[in-house]
Amino acid sequence: LVLYNIPCTIRSLIHILYEDGGAQSIAGMKLGQDNTSKNVVAMFAQWGASQLVLAVIIWYVVLDHPQLTTAMLGMCELELVLRYWVSSFKKCHTAHTPPGGIGTKVLL
Repeated sequence: LVLYNIPCTIRSLIHILYEDGGAQSIAGMKLGQDNTSKNVVAMFAQWGASQLVLAVIIWYVVLDHPQLTTAMLGMCELELVLRYWVSSFKKCHTAHTPPGGIGTKVLL
């Protein structure tokens, strides 16, 4: 669970703190200066906030409630499965496969 949550925590902070939310600089999405691109960056930052909430909950389980590790691993696996399923019909068009796409396949 710790090995899963370290990159999750870093990823969430990148989405929040990077100027482009990591959309272009890491994921390879072509962004311009238009409102659509600004919306993509805003959505990445909001997604990062949601990811950070999950990361904090995972750290809480790891540090204070290790008896819930199995349940938390199940929730993490469910999130990965759902993200993979949604990506099968809602494709992102990027210059290369983003790290999250690779990581999801590896972890599944």
